[in-house]
Amino acid sequence: MAYDKLFESRVGRKARLPIIKNVIFKRSCMKINVGDIIAIPIQEHQFVFGRVYSDATIAIYDFLSDTFNSHEAACKSKILMFSGYFDTSVKSQKWKIVGHISFPSPEHAWAPPVYIQDILDSNKYRIYHKGVMKSCLKSETQGMERQLMRKPEELVKAIKARMVVEN
Repeated sequence: MAYDKLFESRVGRKARLPIIKNVIFKRSCMKINVGDIIAIPIQEHQFVFGRVYSDATIAIYDFLSDTFNSHEAACKSKILMFSGYFDTSVKSQKWKIVGHISFPSPEHAWAPPVYIQDILDSNKYRIYHKGVMKSCLKSETQGMERQLMRKPEELVKAIKARMVVEN
């Protein structure tokens, strides 16, 4: 069963603009807010959940579910990874916004620092945090994730690799 069909069967076939926890899925321009919880299908009938952070970053929870209604339990799990992401799958409604958890303050809505390795000079590194980049030594990047902007299919592939999900 396709994701959209599974979604329709869970909320009722008559729902043209289904409402889940005060979130309306509109067919036009979808606004994504910091704190939104997104159900990401990684294979048929299996979802992971991500929480939107500032600056086009999403935290993916280490939680696999067969329903997108378990997002509250997912958000109590540890974070599997942070990633830059493109919102095209949310706006096209391939991924669904299923809830919202506000951050205690705008400061908490930033992901941990990440590093960037220069494309032209592989010996140059920068740390990116809270919208600011600063030069650094390679040794300062230890324990940090590398900054990557992932297309939806690339993010799903990275999630599967980290969770060791069978294809």
